[in-house]
Amino acid sequence: MPFLVRPATEADCAAIGYIGREAFRPGIGQLMYPPRLQHRTLENTDHNSEGWPFIDEHEYQVKRAHWRINTTTTVVLVDTDQPDEILGYAHWEAPRGSPYYKGPPEGEEADKSKDEQLKPVPPTFDRARMAQIGEEFDAAAIKALGENGYKDMWYLAVLCVHPSHQGKGVGKNILQWGMARAAKEGKSVFLLGSSEGFPLYRSQGFQTIGEFHLCGLLHSRSMILPPPFPALDPATVLDTSVVVDGQA
Repeated sequence: MPFLVRPATEADCAAIGYIGREAFRPGIGQLMYPPRLQHRTLENTDHNSEGWPFIDEHEYQVKRAHWRINTTTTVVLVDTDQPDEILGYAHWEAPRGSPYYKGPPEGEEADKSKDEQLKPVPPTFDRARMAQIGEEFDAAAIKALGENGYKDMWYLAVLCVHPSHQGKGVGKNILQWGMARAAKEGKSVFLLGSSEGFPLYRSQGFQTIGEFHLCGLLHSRSMILPPPFPALDPATVLDTSVVVDGQA
């Protein structure tokens, strides 16, 4: 099937939220929405300890998608024969100086803004565990790369493929979209990958530079791909001329 990688829009947030929830449900999704909280519903849990009401899981995933689109370079992959159906997406964080850089404000303002935009949450959502995941990701990046982490690299924050379209090259093409732009800028690509994604990343030349168990449970890897990228075949990087924020 002919693929197209294009910039994500606000209209894509519902699909991104759904795909993210379903694709990650067996892994990190069980950390974010643990079984011990699944008895809680909007009907039996009106408000949390801070006094604001809860929302359902899909609505929250859509809110997260909106946040990501505004703070990262987010792209989606579609079949050109059915352009309204999103098959996968990625949230990329480009380094400062890149025409694709789209970072959030820094310091206390960044935390305050994100916290405000992502409230309220579902009654089944574990906020403390989500904060722990973020801290462990940051710690793993610093341990693997040093104090500056991935600030001068292209960072793949999320790569997600619709469960019905896995194994069709969707993830590979979204990954190579970012690889092509990092290669053009002479930058490395860094990611924190799951065991499920490891075969794809390894096939594209990524090297494991650290291993850890997220929240003591999920085997994860810190992986890097320094330029040049031998697995990057320009003929297979679909729609490399796609424009994001005015940049090809």
